Amino acid sequence: MTEQWQKVSPLAIIYFLISSLVKFVKDIALNMMPLMVVLLVSVEEKLFWLSVSGVVISSLLIVGSILFYFSYRYKVIDNQVIVHKGVINKEDISLKFERIQNVNISTPWYFKPFNLVNCILDSAGSSGKEINIPGIDIDYAEKLSLKVHQYNQQGDFTATEEQQADKDSNKIEPTLRISPKEIVKYSLTNGVIIFIAMAMYPFVEKILSKLDLNVKDYIEQLVAYLPIPKFAAIALVFLSLLIFSLTLLMSLSIIFYLVKFYRYEFYHEDNRLRRVTGLLERQQTSIRKQKIQGITVKQNFIARLFNRVTIQVHQTQNNQFNLAAGGKQNFLIPMVKPEQWQDFVRMSFTDFVPEDLKFKGIEKSYLYRNFLFFVLIPIVALSLKLVLTFSFYHLGWLLLLPLGYLICWQKHRRYGVWSNDDFIIIRNGFIGTNYCIFPYYKLQQVSLVQTPIQKKKRLMKISFQLAFMKISIPYLAQNVAEDLANMVLYKTESTIKKWL
Repeated sequence: MTEQWQKVSPLAIIYFLISSLVKFVKDIALNMMPLMVVLLVSVEEKLFWLSVSGVVISSLLIVGSILFYFSYRYKVIDNQVIVHKGVINKEDISLKFERIQNVNISTPWYFKPFNLVNCILDSAGSSGKEINIPGIDIDYAEKLSLKVHQYNQQGDFTATEEQQADKDSNKIEPTLRISPKEIVKYSLTNGVIIFIAMAMYPFVEKILSKLDLNVKDYIEQLVAYLPIPKFAAIALVFLSLLIFSLTLLMSLSIIFYLVKFYRYEFYHEDNRLRRVTGLLERQQTSIRKQKIQGITVKQNFIARLFNRVTIQVHQTQNNQFNLAAGGKQNFLIPMVKPEQWQDFVRMSFTDFVPEDLKFKGIEKSYLYRNFLFFVLIPIVALSLKLVLTFSFYHLGWLLLLPLGYLICWQKHRRYGVWSNDDFIIIRNGFIGTNYCIFPYYKLQQVSLVQTPIQKKKRLMKISFQLAFMKISIPYLAQNVAEDLANMVLYKTESTIKKWL
């Protein structure tokens, strides 16, 4: 590893340009979209001004990317990586090896023919200033990655050991490959595109109103042409629009996740987990086992139909960084069979022994409370109000009470906690089942909460604060909650293992 300042490849200008464009769209264009629409509608010669704006913005982005390339340089010295960058605001970022949580290598399609990659160094618990070195040689990036991992495991090492370890790593066969069919299943269980569309609806409505596009008039014209009763025609049109919209959104979701997780390969190595994935950009993400804080296994109702679960391996949570990086601090395994998740936990925590899990459930007071306050009282009050205002036919709302009780019962029965001498597993969910698995020594805080009513019934809520989330179990029997808290505190204080 050189101790002199190094320049990245000139092709990194493409990366800087794309990054600037994405940042411009996300931070400026989307926030100013209503204002831009108003200005565009209010001016004459719209095409001319739109073209001028496009040329000006494109020129600024290209010039800025070129200047940023000339200002960007890096070096590796004294077991730390230093990057100097910035055109107007000069910035020097240094990241010591022991602060590096992950070394991720991604290969965008425009770098692949030239054997260039992006080397992303994720920091642990810092202010979110990760280091991204674009356009460097793939061999150099792999050596840097290996050096960081070796340093954090056993300190310095020789170049011969580094090269041998690199060769051995390349010979490892994937532990898991995920087929495109499984990725399609995952895309159907993940409704991110639908939520984005819902968030964009107010902007679409404003744009249509500014452009004088009355969707209602078009729908009325379409209804008038249909040779069926008006009510049936309206229902048919809206049903068709709904099906078309959902099909379009699901298709976009499938395409997005196929591009993101194409040729998904998962590797289990001695001291780390690694994955390689992506169509346009091959991303190599690794996580050291020592940095793993916990594992969550999730299954919603669609995943239950497919008999699949999603596994997420968590590190320390940094909200600012995680938002900016799209959740790169967490290690996602999209689709596996439910009976496989214990094997993946064993790969992450070598002292975890898969076994038949027998969970302790929570008390039925949780069921009765939810049914009383969220089902019985609201439905009875609504029925009485409608009966007094209109007619006795509205007593039919009371028929929803059995369904409400069934929902509360299902939510209650999903809650559970399991523990042994080393690990805790918390279970919850509704139709599907979710698990949160973590060892005692990763805990940061344990708290017990008891309301006056719970005190009379000898019930408690126990909460566990982890580095990546806070999770609670309500309405546990007091003796169970206290015994669990005491055991957790004893195990945490008596262990010599480090949480990070």
